[in-house]
Amino acid sequence: MNKAVKIILIVFGVLILIAVIAGVYFYYFHIFKTLRICIKQESSDLMINCSSDNYCYDFVKGKAGNYSEEDLEKLPDFIKEKIENSQDKAEALKESFEQLDNAPKFLSNMLNNIINEVLYCDSTCRYKEFYGSAPLGSEDVDLCQAGEKEFSVKIHGKEALTLAGWFKGISGSAIWDV
Repeated sequence: MNKAVKIILIVFGVLILIAVIAGVYFYYFHIFKTLRICIKQESSDLMINCSSDNYCYDFVKGKAGNYSEEDLEKLPDFIKEKIENSQDKAEALKESFEQLDNAPKFLSNMLNNIINEVLYCDSTCRYKEFYGSAPLGSEDVDLCQAGEKEFSVKIHGKEALTLAGWFKGISGSAIWDV
């Protein structure tokens, strides 16, 4: 074999090795983004009598499709703002919770913990406002304020690809703007 061909093969082999190492690094180790949600300490009363946290969650999620305008007015502001422009508000709300139920596994635990922290029962249903990264928030946050509860998840390449597929599946549908 020609000496030039050997050099080209070695260079090509080294380039392939570098590409594979870079791919493994970005897929498993590099942190592209940290999704962070901050939950404020103060809570607001929905003025709905309850006996458990699940009742409050069911009111927001489980009753979808059976909402009266009066029921919709009792929903937290962060949900009302999302469904304002929807033709069928109850259906949009139902679809949105179904999308959250179908979140990637690495994200669904955090989302469930956030929902459990945000909606709860204290003789009446109460909710806490929150802010932060998508899919629940709309702004990037580096740190939460003192006294706020923080939930975060680090997004590596593997999670980024999973999130991209999930976002693609929910973009333009229901109420979650991503």
